[in-house]
Amino acid sequence: MELAMGTRKLSSYKPESESAGVAVRILPLSGRLTFGRHSDARYGELCACLQQGARTVVLDLTGVPDVDSAGVGFLVACLMAARRAGADLRLAAPTNRVLYVLLITRLDTVFPVFESVEAALG
Repeated sequence: MELAMGTRKLSSYKPESESAGVAVRILPLSGRLTFGRHSDARYGELCACLQQGARTVVLDLTGVPDVDSAGVGFLVACLMAARRAGADLRLAAPTNRVLYVLLITRLDTVFPVFESVEAALG
């Protein structure tokens, strides 16, 4: 199976994940996606971004080698929080294993999935 993802490159890409009040925020994730302290902290960061007025949040999955059912639940919880805040949540740069899980769970039809952070920002 293959998922077609956007390929547009941005030459002036500047991560703005640290500045407050930015309409677009990038949250880099790393390690396996599961429930627990790490996921709780990341969920808290997402909520803080939304409270600061982020209208688009990009979850950078570059450092995520795998996701299990708990990780899928984490992603769905993030999506629900973003939607409640009226924001857009995008997934960027999933590894092949993560992309496979998104495909078999059909979450690729729920989340906008991009091959890179740059493409998710485009």
